[in-house]
Amino acid sequence: MSTAIRELVSWGLVRTIPQPGSRRFLVEAADGFEQLLAASHQRTRTFTRTLRAVEELTENAQAADRPRDITDLFTSYVDAGEQVLRQRPQRHTNTQGSSC
Repeated sequence: MSTAIRELVSWGLVRTIPQPGSRRFLVEAADGFEQLLAASHQRTRTFTRTLRAVEELTENAQAADRPRDITDLFTSYVDAGEQVLRQRPQRHTNTQGSSC
């Protein structure tokens, strides 16, 4: 369970709230679809920065084409996701925590 919670925290989908005097903590859900997409975009941007660094280190122009193609693909993914977020009506959700 704790491994799964750590993974969810790393994606920005939940946050943990320590409970004073206890080893337990509350797990609180993040804001939903928008938060999931924003976390995914952040990881993708990190990945594309790494791919761009690979491109710069590649001495062969043909070998640089592959990371450039992948960078273009993931950049398009982020651009499309950002467009979805802009078109989506703003919603306010209540989050509820559960004890672990």
